[in-house]
Amino acid sequence: MKRILFLTLFLFLNSYILRAECFDYRGEMSKIENYVTSGIKSLKKVRKTTKLEQAQQLIDKAALQFEEAMSASVLAREFAQECSCGQGYSSAIVIHNALNDLLMLCQKAADTGSLEVTKGMLKANETFTEQLLNAITESTSYCIE
Repeated sequence: MKRILFLTLFLFLNSYILRAECFDYRGEMSKIENYVTSGIKSLKKVRKTTKLEQAQQLIDKAALQFEEAMSASVLAREFAQECSCGQGYSSAIVIHNALNDLLMLCQKAADTGSLEVTKGMLKANETFTEQLLNAITESTSYCIE
């Protein structure tokens, strides 16, 4: 009888821990979504700037948000792995890599030395940023028991 009670308690606590880790995955994905949304807003403000220095400051601000999102994606990947959510694990890796690409784009855009070239680079990659945000939003729904 003690063994059955112990086993039942163990299984209950184990499933609670897994749910908490999956909940943590969704929390990190939500953070990523917020960081990326904020970063995209900063990049969109570059369109209205009239000085290269202003554009570079906005790009730097966006890059900081994307770096925070990358850190959160590492945690999301770990939480997804801990709760055995393969779909969440895979999406966290893809999102991390896409954020890395976005950071490299920001660096290149900030280093062009020309406001018009910077604006052109960012405009050309608007579709990429929107697709990334859509992927993040979709991935937030993964790892639900």
